[in-house]
Amino acid sequence: MPTASGNCATSLHDPVCGLPNRIYFSERLERAIAEVRNGGPTAAVFYIDLDHFKDVNDTLGHHIGDELILNVTRRLSEIIRGDDLVARLGGDEFAIIMICAADNYSLQAVAERILAAICTPFVVSGHGINIGASIGIAVIDSCTQNARCGVFRSTSSRSIRVSCARSRRRPMPRPSFMPSSASVAASA
Repeated sequence: MPTASGNCATSLHDPVCGLPNRIYFSERLERAIAEVRNGGPTAAVFYIDLDHFKDVNDTLGHHIGDELILNVTRRLSEIIRGDDLVARLGGDEFAIIMICAADNYSLQAVAERILAAICTPFVVSGHGINIGASIGIAVIDSCTQNARCGVFRSTSSRSIRVSCARSRRRPMPRPSFMPSSASVAASA
Protein backbone atom coordinates (compact mmCIF):
# COMPACT_ATOMS: atom_id res chain seq x y z
CA MET A 1 0.00 0.00 0.00
CA PRO A 2 1.70 3.24 -1.13
CA THR A 3 2.14 6.19 1.20
CA ALA A 4 1.12 9.73 0.30
CA SER A 5 4.49 10.09 -1.43
CA GLY A 6 3.84 6.86 -3.33
CA ASN A 7 6.57 4.89 -1.57
CA CYS A 8 5.56 1.51 -0.09
CA ALA A 9 8.90 0.97 1.65
CA THR A 10 8.60 4.00 3.94
CA SER A 11 5.23 2.83 5.25
CA LEU A 12 6.81 -0.44 6.40
CA HIS A 13 10.03 0.94 7.89
CA ASP A 14 10.84 3.18 10.82
CA PRO A 15 11.74 6.72 9.70
CA VAL A 16 14.51 7.13 12.31
CA CYS A 17 16.47 3.89 12.00
CA GLY A 18 15.15 2.25 8.83
CA LEU A 19 14.23 -1.01 10.56
CA PRO A 20 10.96 -2.72 9.70
CA ASN A 21 8.12 -1.18 11.71
CA ARG A 22 5.18 -2.64 13.66
CA ILE A 23 3.11 -3.27 10.49
CA TYR A 24 5.94 -5.13 8.75
CA PHE A 25 6.71 -7.04 11.96
CA SER A 26 3.07 -8.13 12.36
CA GLU A 27 2.94 -9.40 8.77
CA ARG A 28 6.20 -11.30 9.20
CA LEU A 29 5.00 -12.75 12.51
CA GLU A 30 1.79 -14.03 10.91
CA ARG A 31 3.91 -15.61 8.16
CA ALA A 32 6.20 -17.26 10.73
CA ILE A 33 3.20 -18.69 12.57
CA ALA A 34 1.74 -20.04 9.32
CA GLU A 35 5.08 -21.66 8.44
CA VAL A 36 5.30 -23.33 11.86
CA ARG A 37 1.72 -24.63 11.52
CA ASN A 38 2.62 -26.09 8.13
CA GLY A 39 5.48 -28.10 9.62
CA GLY A 40 8.19 -25.43 9.41
CA PRO A 41 10.76 -24.77 12.09
CA THR A 42 9.92 -23.40 15.51
CA ALA A 43 10.44 -19.68 15.95
CA ALA A 44 10.80 -17.29 18.86
CA VAL A 45 9.92 -13.65 19.39
CA PHE A 46 12.04 -11.44 21.62
CA TYR A 47 10.25 -8.31 22.81
CA ILE A 48 12.76 -5.68 23.94
CA ASP A 49 11.88 -2.55 25.89
CA LEU A 50 14.68 -0.06 26.50
CA ASP A 51 14.87 1.08 30.11
CA HIS A 52 15.06 4.85 30.74
CA PHE A 53 14.99 5.88 27.07
CA LYS A 54 12.50 8.64 27.87
CA ASP A 55 15.02 10.07 30.34
CA VAL A 56 17.57 10.34 27.52
CA ASN A 57 15.10 12.25 25.34
CA ASP A 58 14.00 14.50 28.22
CA THR A 59 17.52 15.23 29.45
CA LEU A 60 19.61 15.37 26.28
CA GLY A 61 17.00 16.01 23.59
CA HIS A 62 15.29 14.01 20.88
CA HIS A 63 18.21 14.32 18.46
CA ILE A 64 20.41 12.43 20.96
CA GLY A 65 17.57 9.93 21.50
CA ASP A 66 17.40 9.34 17.74
CA GLU A 67 21.17 8.77 17.60
CA LEU A 68 20.88 6.34 20.51
CA ILE A 69 18.14 4.44 18.62
CA LEU A 70 20.50 4.20 15.61
CA ASN A 71 23.23 2.79 17.87
CA VAL A 72 20.84 0.27 19.45
CA THR A 73 19.72 -0.70 15.93
CA ARG A 74 23.32 -1.39 14.89
CA ARG A 75 23.99 -3.53 17.96
CA LEU A 76 20.81 -5.57 17.58
CA SER A 77 21.47 -6.05 13.86
CA GLU A 78 24.88 -7.52 14.71
CA ILE A 79 23.23 -10.18 16.89
CA ILE A 80 20.67 -11.54 14.44
CA ARG A 81 21.24 -13.99 11.63
CA GLY A 82 20.28 -13.47 7.98
CA ASP A 83 16.85 -15.12 8.22
CA ASP A 84 15.90 -13.36 11.46
CA LEU A 85 14.09 -10.02 11.66
CA VAL A 86 14.72 -7.11 14.00
CA ALA A 87 12.02 -4.43 14.02
CA ARG A 88 11.37 -1.19 15.84
CA LEU A 89 7.82 -1.31 17.11
CA GLY A 90 7.90 2.30 18.25
CA GLY A 91 9.56 4.61 20.75
CA ASP A 92 11.78 2.40 22.87
CA GLU A 93 10.34 -0.97 21.77
CA PHE A 94 12.07 -3.47 19.50
CA ALA A 95 11.26 -7.05 18.56
CA ILE A 96 13.19 -9.89 16.97
CA ILE A 97 11.71 -12.89 15.18
CA MET A 98 14.20 -15.74 15.26
CA ILE A 99 13.64 -18.87 13.18
CA CYS A 100 14.82 -22.31 14.39
CA ALA A 101 15.13 -21.13 17.97
CA ALA A 102 14.03 -24.49 19.31
CA ASP A 103 16.11 -25.11 22.39
CA ASN A 104 15.80 -23.00 25.49
CA TYR A 105 19.57 -22.76 26.01
CA SER A 106 19.87 -20.97 22.66
CA LEU A 107 17.02 -18.59 23.56
CA GLN A 108 18.63 -17.75 26.87
CA ALA A 109 22.02 -17.20 25.19
CA VAL A 110 20.46 -14.82 22.64
CA ALA A 111 18.65 -12.91 25.40
CA GLU A 112 21.91 -12.57 27.30
CA ARG A 113 23.70 -11.29 24.15
CA ILE A 114 20.92 -8.74 23.60
CA LEU A 115 21.16 -7.52 27.20
CA ALA A 116 24.95 -7.33 27.01
CA ALA A 117 24.79 -5.32 23.77
CA ILE A 118 22.28 -2.84 25.15
CA CYS A 119 23.80 -2.54 28.62
CA THR A 120 27.26 -1.75 27.21
CA PRO A 121 27.60 2.06 27.47
CA PHE A 122 26.96 4.11 24.33
CA VAL A 123 28.79 7.27 23.30
CA VAL A 124 26.43 9.56 21.41
CA SER A 125 27.50 13.04 20.31
CA GLY A 126 30.07 13.19 23.08
CA HIS A 127 27.75 11.89 25.81
CA GLY A 128 28.34 8.59 27.61
CA ILE A 129 24.91 6.96 27.96
CA ASN A 130 24.05 3.90 30.04
CA ILE A 131 20.65 2.30 29.50
CA GLY A 132 19.23 -1.15 30.14
CA ALA A 133 16.52 -3.33 28.67
CA SER A 134 13.72 -5.66 29.64
CA ILE A 135 13.21 -8.70 27.43
CA GLY A 136 10.25 -11.03 27.01
CA ILE A 137 10.43 -14.22 24.94
CA ALA A 138 7.60 -16.16 23.31
CA VAL A 139 8.06 -19.45 21.46
CA ILE A 140 5.99 -20.01 18.35
CA ASP A 141 5.25 -23.69 18.00
CA SER A 142 2.56 -25.82 16.39
CA CYS A 143 0.10 -24.94 19.20
CA THR A 144 0.26 -21.20 18.50
CA GLN A 145 -3.10 -19.97 17.19
CA ASN A 146 -2.31 -16.42 16.09
CA ALA A 147 0.24 -13.64 16.47
CA ARG A 148 -1.36 -12.13 19.58
CA CYS A 149 -1.44 -15.53 21.30
CA GLY A 150 2.12 -16.30 20.24
CA VAL A 151 3.64 -13.08 21.49
CA PHE A 152 1.98 -13.15 24.90
CA ARG A 153 2.18 -16.88 25.57
CA SER A 154 4.80 -17.85 28.12
CA THR A 155 7.31 -20.53 27.31
CA SER A 156 7.26 -23.85 29.09
CA SER A 157 10.88 -23.49 30.10
CA ARG A 158 11.55 -22.36 33.63
CA SER A 159 15.08 -21.26 32.67
CA ILE A 160 13.80 -18.77 30.12
CA ARG A 161 11.25 -17.35 32.56
CA VAL A 162 13.93 -17.04 35.22
CA SER A 163 16.28 -15.34 32.78
CA CYS A 164 13.63 -12.80 31.79
CA ALA A 165 12.64 -12.25 35.40
CA ARG A 166 16.26 -11.62 36.37
CA SER A 167 16.69 -9.05 33.60
CA ARG A 168 13.57 -7.23 34.82
CA ARG A 169 14.45 -7.42 38.54
CA ARG A 170 18.06 -6.40 38.15
CA PRO A 171 18.32 -2.94 39.68
CA MET A 172 18.83 -0.45 36.91
CA PRO A 173 20.23 2.89 37.97
CA ARG A 174 18.87 5.96 36.29
CA PRO A 175 20.77 6.51 33.05
CA SER A 176 24.00 8.37 33.53
CA PHE A 177 25.24 10.97 31.10
CA MET A 178 28.71 12.38 30.87
CA PRO A 179 30.93 13.82 28.15
CA SER A 180 32.84 11.07 26.34
CA SER A 181 36.17 12.45 27.58
CA ALA A 182 34.94 12.00 31.16
CA SER A 183 33.80 8.45 30.29
CA VAL A 184 37.23 7.57 29.01
CA ALA A 185 38.93 9.14 32.03
CA ALA A 186 36.60 7.32 34.42
CA SER A 187 37.34 3.95 32.84
CA ALA A 188 41.10 4.50 32.73
